[in-house]
Amino acid sequence: MQYKTTGVLDTSFGTNGIAHVIGGNMALAVGDQIVVGAIVTDPSNSQTALAVERLNSDGTRDSSFANGGMALVDLGIRFPVFYAVLADPDGNVLMCSSLEPTGRRQPSQTALARFTSAGELDPTFGNQGITIATAAGGCSAMALLTSGDILVVDGQAVAQFTSSGSLKSTVPGGPIVVSNEGSLPWCSEHYPGKWRLSAWPRRLHR
Repeated sequence: MQYKTTGVLDTSFGTNGIAHVIGGNMALAVGDQIVVGAIVTDPSNSQTALAVERLNSDGTRDSSFANGGMALVDLGIRFPVFYAVLADPDGNVLMCSSLEPTGRRQPSQTALARFTSAGELDPTFGNQGITIATAAGGCSAMALLTSGDILVVDGQAVAQFTSSGSLKSTVPGGPIVVSNEGSLPWCSEHYPGKWRLSAWPRRLHR
């Protein structure tokens, strides 16, 4: 939903102020667009997948992004739990999630994917657009640093990845360009004069 500063729904957004979306975690993108992250089942093969949807500033789906406005990356039989989405200043979209252990006494892992501004997996990032690492063991928040590095946070654990998706052996940190908390029952974004709220499971309130 989108609200005006007076607390009234902005009826110019979506349908009477409400846009129906795929998930509950969102971030602002270049040009006042909105990216929304979710965990879905890929209809083409029934595998679990990370999904990113991009909306225009008026709440309509951006058909120029990926396949009709939504990009997918399959995770096979791995089941992601918490996740976060982030848009960088160049229009690329980052999405991370925690992955359940592959077996008994195995650690949880972190999956991190990057999509180009066109909605395609970025082949220069990780392994053809995605990297999976044991470090941090999940994803409850994410931040982009001025160096281009990416911080992934899960509780008190922090991992740092390079701009090409490689895990660093240390976490030097650095100034933050943009950050976002992970999948909560709701989340919000503020920009001049308006509030956008996203409520699980399928509504984006601006």
